[in-house]
Amino acid sequence: MVTTRVLSNRQAVELTNGKAKQAISLSSAALPIVGSSKEKPMSIPSAESIPRPQQLHFIPAMSLRESAQLLHRLYHSCPTYISLIGGEAPSLIDIERELETLRHDTRRQAMLILEGEQMVGFLDYKVAYPDLHAATISLLLVDEKIQGRGLGRLVVEQLEALLKGRTERLYAVVYGNNERAKTFWKRCGFAHLRDSGPSLGWYEKELLTIDS
Repeated sequence: MVTTRVLSNRQAVELTNGKAKQAISLSSAALPIVGSSKEKPMSIPSAESIPRPQQLHFIPAMSLRESAQLLHRLYHSCPTYISLIGGEAPSLIDIERELETLRHDTRRQAMLILEGEQMVGFLDYKVAYPDLHAATISLLLVDEKIQGRGLGRLVVEQLEALLKGRTERLYAVVYGNNERAKTFWKRCGFAHLRDSGPSLGWYEKELLTIDS
């Protein structure tokens, strides 16, 4: 059984005190290099060789003052995604403005994804959209340096567990010509629903109800 821990605003703020605040604020790098010039360089394992964690933590982006800076750093850690959508990484000001819009949309859920004390990704989804019985994932982003460990799939599994019994369908949208994203959603059990123009694809998955 997959369980998801979504921290309350108070818990998220408390998490940032001490070591956790230092960990998620200083760097989103997963594998720091340790050693002096006199020591034999450490061999850094590939991301695929690191086991998938049992659980990730969802922290509401609005609960941390550092969220904009953390997201700005994450976007710059995902150059392949930025290239695929044919644009540029959003500026810090753009991100701050986008987070501000969250205050006026109670259905929008923007979550920083933490593995332990380290931020590894971002999830942006909307409940009761496009109808009251559905939710839509507009963005799932995992730091490119640590992709290949199954973190993205774990985020989806935990979100499905969180929505179980409250939502009948889960949608995901893919921007641009992102074949890797299309393959990812299909592997997560989503089926292609339709394309809204040449640059936006919709994928759908029926969620099990509590009785089933």
